[in-house]
Amino acid sequence: MEQVLSIHDRAELERVLRRDPIRHLFALCDLDDRYWPRTVWYGLEVGGVLQEIVLVYLSSPPPVVMALTGGDGAAMRTLLRSAARLLPPRCYAHLSPGLAETLAGTHKVRPRGTLRKMALTDRAAVLAVDPSGVGPLAAEDLPELERFYAASYPNGGFAAAAFQPGRYAGLRLDGVLVGVAGVHAWSAAYRVAALGNIVTHPAFRGRGIATRVTASLCRWLLGTVDHVGLVVMADNHAAIRSYEKIGFSHHSDVEACSLETR
Repeated sequence: MEQVLSIHDRAELERVLRRDPIRHLFALCDLDDRYWPRTVWYGLEVGGVLQEIVLVYLSSPPPVVMALTGGDGAAMRTLLRSAARLLPPRCYAHLSPGLAETLAGTHKVRPRGTLRKMALTDRAAVLAVDPSGVGPLAAEDLPELERFYAASYPNGGFAAAAFQPGRYAGLRLDGVLVGVAGVHAWSAAYRVAALGNIVTHPAFRGRGIATRVTASLCRWLLGTVDHVGLVVMADNHAAIRSYEKIGFSHHSDVEACSLETR
C-alpha cells in the first residue's frame, strides 16, 4: 500500500538520505538544528517503508523544492503528483532529470539550466594544492566580502545573513580580495558540507585562484565532515575543470527550474 505523508522524524529521513549522501547533500545539511525549522518534508511510504522524499526549504523567497532520486523515477513521480498541491505557489526547484514533466499539469515550469553535482572523491588531490596566501574570513571581513561579490558576481545571490566566520576562504593580492570560496550549507552533526559562492574577481581569472581557495576550504572541512560536494552549471566547463583538478568528480545531474502554480 502506498501512502504520501508529512514526515517529521529526522532519524527516519536520515536513513533514506544516507542511501546516497552526495545526491542528498543539501537535504542532509537541512536536518541540522540550524536549518531544520525552515524545512517541510513529504514522503512516499510503500508497505510501511519510506521510499522517496521531497524537501521544501522555506528560506528567503523563493522557497526551494528538492526532489532527487537515484531510481527509475516512478516512485518519485507518484510522490510529486500527490504533493504538487502542497508546494508553495512560487518556488525554485532542483529535480532529477525527467521529473519536471510530472508537475507540468499543476505548475508553469520554467527551465533554469542543468546543474552538475560533484563530490570530493580524491582527497590527496586537495592536499597537493599549495594553500599559501589563503586564509579564513572573519566577521570583520563581511563588508569587504559584500563589495567583492557585488563587483565579481552581482547576480550570484550571496546573502550576508548566511555568512559564517571561518567557513569562507579568501585570497588577497596586494591587500585586495581576489578570490573566495564559501560553504553554502554545513553540518558537523551529520558530517556533510556543500560548497558555494566560489568566485574569482574578473581581473584575476585564469590564474588558478579558484582552485587554491576551494582546495584550502576543503582542507579545513575534512576534519569535521565525511562528504563534501558542490553544484555547478553543467556548461561552466572552466569551473568544472578547476574542481576536477582538486579531486572532485561528476556524481549526477540536476534540472533547475522555477515553478508557479497554474
